[in-house]
Amino acid sequence: MVHIIDSVLQIPSDILKTVTDAGLSYAIAIFNREYFWSGYNPSFFNTVTVATDMTWFVPNSAAALDDIINASPATQEQFTALASYHCIVGSVLYSSSFKNGTKLTMFSGLPAIVRILDDGTTYINSAKVIASDYLINNGVMHIIDSILMPGNTTGPSVTTLPTIIPSSQPTEIANGTIPQAPRELSVAAYTGIGVGAGITLLLIIIGAMLCVRQKRLANQKGQLNRQRHSRIFELSAGVEGIAQLETRERFRELPVGRNNNSRCR
Repeated sequence: MVHIIDSVLQIPSDILKTVTDAGLSYAIAIFNREYFWSGYNPSFFNTVTVATDMTWFVPNSAAALDDIINASPATQEQFTALASYHCIVGSVLYSSSFKNGTKLTMFSGLPAIVRILDDGTTYINSAKVIASDYLINNGVMHIIDSILMPGNTTGPSVTTLPTIIPSSQPTEIANGTIPQAPRELSVAAYTGIGVGAGITLLLIIIGAMLCVRQKRLANQKGQLNRQRHSRIFELSAGVEGIAQLETRERFRELPVGRNNNSRCR
């Protein structure tokens, strides 16, 4: 199978260039912290850039940057432990691979827990996944909203509630039960609505056609009546003309003054 695309596909870059090109400013600031990356931590940098099949969880938020600043690990080993708890070596895990309750073994050897809420939101421990599936040259990268603290697998402190549509009328909550939002129409309901609308439109079209037909019949009837009246008038005029002609012929045939002259004599 051949697919046509509108541009040339770009080969994925390493994680540093990908983060920079994506404009993840907080992640860039975190990477630039002392001991966290490259020049300050060459052994860790060389390991994760050479390794294949990497899955990264990159924090990118003001809160994450504040956590790094406030944590202030004093040694390279502490930063390495923190950084290695944000990646997996040996598995490329796309967002479709995440299952609720899955235990991930991070590069540091410590576990992290995947949690997927009812609304589909994904968390790694208590860090929310806010963007997924950035391709990098040795794996995939996901963006999270907070730092993963090594060994702390506590889940998110949020509770998902049903979506409530605001109403102009006050809603009473009895026994702590939250009223459910109206459900969407089923496929059968949409089908029924469509069929009903189609039948209504068809009846309107038929009614319009009947009206046009009745109007045409009325016009034709009126035209026939006018033609009949015209013919009757013409026949009447013709009969009257014939009668006048016959009367004139009769007067012409009468002998004018013959009887009167004979009497005078």
